[in-house]
Amino acid sequence: MKQKENLSNSEQKRALVMTLSYPSADPRPLRMIGFLQSNGYRVDLLSYPYNREPIQGINRHHEIPSPKYDLFSKVIRNLHGLSPVLSGWIPGKKLKEQLILSRFELASFSESLSDETYDLIVAQDLILLPIAFSMEKKAKVLFDAREYYPSQFEDQWFFRQFEKREREWLCSEYLSKCDALITVSPGLKRRYDDEYHVNFEIVRSVPDSIPLEVGDVSKEQIRMVHHGGAIRSRKIENMIKIAQQLGDRYSLDLYLTGEPGYLTELKEMLKTVRNVTIREPIAFDNIIPTLNRYDIGLYYLEPASFNLKYCLPNKLFEFIQARLMVSIGPSPDMADVVNHYGCGVVADEFSIESMVDSVSNQTRESIQQYKEKSHQASSELCFDNEKKVLESLLTKLFPDNE
Repeated sequence: MKQKENLSNSEQKRALVMTLSYPSADPRPLRMIGFLQSNGYRVDLLSYPYNREPIQGINRHHEIPSPKYDLFSKVIRNLHGLSPVLSGWIPGKKLKEQLILSRFELASFSESLSDETYDLIVAQDLILLPIAFSMEKKAKVLFDAREYYPSQFEDQWFFRQFEKREREWLCSEYLSKCDALITVSPGLKRRYDDEYHVNFEIVRSVPDSIPLEVGDVSKEQIRMVHHGGAIRSRKIENMIKIAQQLGDRYSLDLYLTGEPGYLTELKEMLKTVRNVTIREPIAFDNIIPTLNRYDIGLYYLEPASFNLKYCLPNKLFEFIQARLMVSIGPSPDMADVVNHYGCGVVADEFSIESMVDSVSNQTRESIQQYKEKSHQASSELCFDNEKKVLESLLTKLFPDNE
C-alpha cells in the first residue's frame, strides 16, 4: 500500500483507535496509530490519559478515566455488573452492553461517539466492541485481540466469578461481525479460530528496525536485563532467584513499571541479593538502545494461565532488536521464535533450576554468537515487515483506495 501524503482533511479517511491503556507508553497502539497516519488517515484516539508526552498528530483524544485498582473499587465495579449480565437473566443486547460498559465507565462514550463518522475503527480491547458497533454507519471494524479475553485473568477468583461469562458473550456476539481480526500469537489465533469459528490474522508485536551494533560480552560480569510490568501474576521474583543462583558472575537489571505494592515487595527482597538492581523505567523511545548495553534478555514466565502460556510479548522482540541473547522458559510460541532464529536458549522445563542450567552452561563466546544471531534476525523481526499484514487487510477493506 502506497504511503499517502499531503491530503486535505476532506480527502483523508478517518480512523478511531480505541485502547484501554496509557497510549504514550503502549507500543502496539502507538504502532497502529503511526501506521494509519502514514497511510493517510486522520486518527482520533479513545484511551486513558496520556501518562507521558501526547502522541503526535492525533486529531482528537477522547479521554477515558484512569481505572482504580484498590479492593473497594474492584468490588463495586464487579457488583455493578453482577448476575443480570453474567447469568444471562436479562435478555436484550442493548441492556447487556450498557451494563458492561457502565462497569468500566465507558457508557457515556458509546453515546457521545455514536454521531461520529469514521471509515475505520480499531478496537484493541474486547470490551470496546459494543462502542464500535454502536457507530454503525459505514465504518469498518478491525479488532486487535491482544489477549484471549475469555481467559485473560483466569487465575483470579474475581474474574472467574464476575467477568468470564460476559467476555464469552462479547466474543459470541461480536467477533463474527468484525470486518478484520488480528491477534499477537499462533496460540491465541488457534484458540479464537477453534472456539468462535472465525479467522484471525497474526500481527506480532515487533518494534521498528533500529540500526545498532552488536556489543561485546562483558569480561567482568555477564549483564542480564528484563523490562516491563511488575505484575504479580508474572512472578518477577523468580527471575531474581535465577540471577541469585547464577551468582556474582552475572548481574540482572530490572526496569519495571506497575503495581506499587508489588514493587515495594520486590525491593525488600533485593536487600539480601547483591547482583540484582531495580532501575527506573525506560522511556519508550529509549528501550532498545538501553537494552543494547546488555548481554542477555531474560524472561521467565510460568504458564499459570492460557494467555501466559501462549504469550508472544513486545519484550521478546525488543531483546532481539537490541541484539541480545535471549533466555526464556519453554513457552511454546516464544520458544518457536527463539529456536527458529537460533538467537538464544530455551530451558528444558519451567523451573528455576532449569533456567539456571540453560544460562550457566554458556560461555562468553556462545553468548556472543547468540547475540550475532539476534542481529541477523533483527532485520526480519521488525515492523516494516510485520505491517505488510496490515497493509493487506486495508487493501481488502478498502479496495477502491488503490
